[in-house]
Amino acid sequence: MLRLLFVIFLLGLATNSFAEPVKVIWGRTDFPPYTIVRGDNAGKGVTDQMIDFYIAHLPQYQHEKIVGSLQRVLTHMKSGHTICHGSLLWKKERTEFAEYLEPNMLVFANGVLTTKRNLKNFKPYMVDAHTIDFERLVSESHLKIRYHAERSYSDVIDDVISRYAGKSPVLVRKTGLKETDREMQLLLDGRLDAILGRPEEGLFALQELKRKNQLMFLTIKGHKPYLKTQIACAKGAWNDQFIKDVNAVTRKYRKSKIMSDYYIKWLPENLGTTYRQLLQNVFAE
Repeated sequence: MLRLLFVIFLLGLATNSFAEPVKVIWGRTDFPPYTIVRGDNAGKGVTDQMIDFYIAHLPQYQHEKIVGSLQRVLTHMKSGHTICHGSLLWKKERTEFAEYLEPNMLVFANGVLTTKRNLKNFKPYMVDAHTIDFERLVSESHLKIRYHAERSYSDVIDDVISRYAGKSPVLVRKTGLKETDREMQLLLDGRLDAILGRPEEGLFALQELKRKNQLMFLTIKGHKPYLKTQIACAKGAWNDQFIKDVNAVTRKYRKSKIMSDYYIKWLPENLGTTYRQLLQNVFAE
């Protein structure tokens, strides 16, 4: 009897020793400069490099990267697949099927994208070297600022748009596809004075146009200047240890130069130092 139990014990050890490691699928959506799926910069986006960093530091798991729409990735999560998204916007309804991990990065909030040449036109409405009073800009200036009708920017920006859209000639409405590259060309040509968006969006578009050094980004008065980004994984028993391991990597490296450079690469030059200091302050331990 004891011999039989010993054999069963050894078989159990063997089974555990040769068990397949958990396979983690990383869902990537086409959203430059976070995930870039085509062109010379394919695979070099902020989230692309973050995912590769985690894969390199978590060799005990199998990893696979797929490209698909956000809807497809979320559908896989709802179905219980072992899938994660490298940077998923937090929404309460998503917490029913997705677990958000510890914040691993900061990104600047939406603001005003303009050019160095145009900056002088915004000076009367600025409260410091990098911040603008958006309501005064819309209500008092004669500039042209493009916004996308289907997009939510922030509580502050959305409130001003809701009160002044259709009444102020400053706000130029855009519908349909985002087309940041075309809008940036209009900005460079002087047909627009500014575009609402995030700095890395504008910089990516201008880099494609070989004009990245022209971008200036202004934050909005009353805004929290940043958002925390998080990996999100499908709920399930499969991810218990995986989440612990990912969070351990995050805590160790999220203030490091290597991880911060993934994002700084896509920022206008006037925001690099600001971002590094912000990162150290927010993630101070």
